[in-house]
Amino acid sequence: MAMSTALTQLQDQIEIIRREAYQDGYDAAMQAVLAFVKRPGPTNAKLTVETSSAKASAKKTGPAAPVRHKELRGHNAVLVSDALKSLPNHTGRGADIRKAVKGKNLAFTSIRHALEQLQARGEVSLADDGKTWSYSAAHAG
Repeated sequence: MAMSTALTQLQDQIEIIRREAYQDGYDAAMQAVLAFVKRPGPTNAKLTVETSSAKASAKKTGPAAPVRHKELRGHNAVLVSDALKSLPNHTGRGADIRKAVKGKNLAFTSIRHALEQLQARGEVSLADDGKTWSYSAAHAG
């Protein structure tokens, strides 16, 4: 019984010490944040509650941000097939296709995936060199 009471008291003391240490650390962190915010500087001069609330209200009253439409699945395949159609002889390598894609900077992995999709549909074929892709005339319409 005495051992149980001593253990409980020790656990209570540890919990009190833990809470005090946490509170001391929290207080020190808040003091550091306040000191940082009060410090003049080019990046901190504008960081006040007044300016942040003014920015928030300006966002609400300002013009609406343009809506970015998410491309549909398979859209890269359409871009790649159009790019291949625009190349001489409807033939080109990945870099040629990337240059021919208008308005987008497609990653080579995206181009490769689109070419694999088109190849599965029978719209493109890979040359013997393993690097040159050709758009089939049967689908050029």
